[in-house]
Amino acid sequence: MKSIFNKERLIFVYLLIFLLIFFFPLIKFWYFFSLDFVFNPNWWSPKFWDHIFWVWLLSMIFSKIWISIIILEKIVFLIAIILPILWIYLLIKEINNKYAILFSMLFIIVNPFFYWRFVDWQINILLSLALFPLFLFFIKKTFEDFNFKNITLVSIYSLILCLTSIHNIVFIIFIWIINFITYYRNNKIYLKNIILLWTLIILLNLIWLIPTVFLKWYNFELFNQIKNFNESHIQTFKTISWDIWIYKNLLSLHWYWGEWEKRFITSYMNNPNYFNVFLLIFILIITWIYNSFIINKGNKKFEISLITLMVLSYIFALWSWNNNIFSPINEFMYNYFPFYKWFREPHKWTIFLVIWYSYFWAYWIKYIYNFLKFDNITKKIIFSTISIIPILYSPIFLWWFNNQIKVKNYPIEWNEVKSFINNDKNNNCIYLKEKISKNCYNTISFPRHSYIWISWLWKIVWWWIVQYFWDHILISDNIEIRNIYSSSNRQESKIIEIYIWPNWIFRWKYDDNNIKSFINDLKGLWIRNIILLKESDYDFYIKFLDIIKNKWMLKIEKENKMVKIYKIN
Repeated sequence: MKSIFNKERLIFVYLLIFLLIFFFPLIKFWYFFSLDFVFNPNWWSPKFWDHIFWVWLLSMIFSKIWISIIILEKIVFLIAIILPILWIYLLIKEINNKYAILFSMLFIIVNPFFYWRFVDWQINILLSLALFPLFLFFIKKTFEDFNFKNITLVSIYSLILCLTSIHNIVFIIFIWIINFITYYRNNKIYLKNIILLWTLIILLNLIWLIPTVFLKWYNFELFNQIKNFNESHIQTFKTISWDIWIYKNLLSLHWYWGEWEKRFITSYMNNPNYFNVFLLIFILIITWIYNSFIINKGNKKFEISLITLMVLSYIFALWSWNNNIFSPINEFMYNYFPFYKWFREPHKWTIFLVIWYSYFWAYWIKYIYNFLKFDNITKKIIFSTISIIPILYSPIFLWWFNNQIKVKNYPIEWNEVKSFINNDKNNNCIYLKEKISKNCYNTISFPRHSYIWISWLWKIVWWWIVQYFWDHILISDNIEIRNIYSSSNRQESKIIEIYIWPNWIFRWKYDDNNIKSFINDLKGLWIRNIILLKESDYDFYIKFLDIIKNKWMLKIEKENKMVKIYKIN
């Protein structure tokens, strides 16, 4: 690592300056509040079917040694923005052109794909982007030299990727198939090494595969999730498909499904001519590839494998767009390829377009640098400008993401409620031995939305924020996107949904039978408390809860201007 900094010291200084400009508001020692993920002080038990298993594992370790979870949050944040820069450097360091290297290392994190996932704070996707360049580096080394060290490293790294996001198993399988064919040698030693490699990969990944898929006490979690995916999920999470321009917009790393859900400000808000900039560079890349592969032939197996991966990723990212030319391929994959149905939203495939552009754009810049015969000063001006094109392509990074990620602490009013719950001796959680629930709850939270407007943040966040109060809260898991209200497999959620969306019994009927049934169902889940936030739909919830309170089935335990706690009598 020391030699890297000595060799390319100036590049890293520039990058550090850019990173400070982009991410300075997020450095504060408070919590991140974004759309799809929220850290809170309570620790989590790691489960193999959950994404970012090793992050959950760290959170549990931190809790045992009394280290603030904010430290873990900052570690994840730094990994997400620093590792992709370092690992893409490993792939292109032999290029020996500082302008090309700066462009590539900047682009890997300053692009529309990174922006979407960062604003959503989809940690598993961000960490996958951070890890895959190094995986491709290990793949290259392994297929060029099947020694024990390379085989071991790439096998262990495959496990790390799968424990970061189980979706990555699909990516890994395709990468291996592509490289197996690209580097294919018709001899026994090659096949023996491949068998050895795959044996080690499979054995290591049985650590998560067996409990995720087969063990009864995990309730066949993976199969249940896959079983619930249907045509509504395909249409909801498809890559945006307004017209034929999907082909060019996807190529430029746009058209993530969250755009038409208006989950965030678009990355091209400050750059309406984004595609013209992209198209110019893309054409020049194709020109370089033509020159490199057709005119100057040579051993470029790794580059061929990257191009193949890029083409397949582009095709699969068009998954579920009705009647596009690749529909039959994607329909076949969805129906017959293991795990593919569970992949849900196809735009994840563009992670490899990001890596592909970062890699090939660097070589294109070097090619143009050597081709042009200007004096050194002119070259410096031209290529210093070219190297910061990623910022021009995604200028929203300069505006600190338009304040879409909040960095704040939890309010005093929430802390008061948390302290009250933790000090309540009657709040012991009773584990259910009955088959009603496999989880341990004693509190339910309202309003019941997975994404809820929080007034003190002035933004919508994931409902998991409520677990700040207590570990054993039955929180919402109804996604409420387009035609999908819920994909929940939890029996407890299905019980609550009888009364609250989609059937919404309490919208019209507040008769004694419905109220008694609701309270009895809560008691059947061993729920004894209700937390009501004075946020979205508060008027609806306070209406039916007050009716229940007036019938002496509830009483108010604590209330402040943000939260109200009821106790079930």
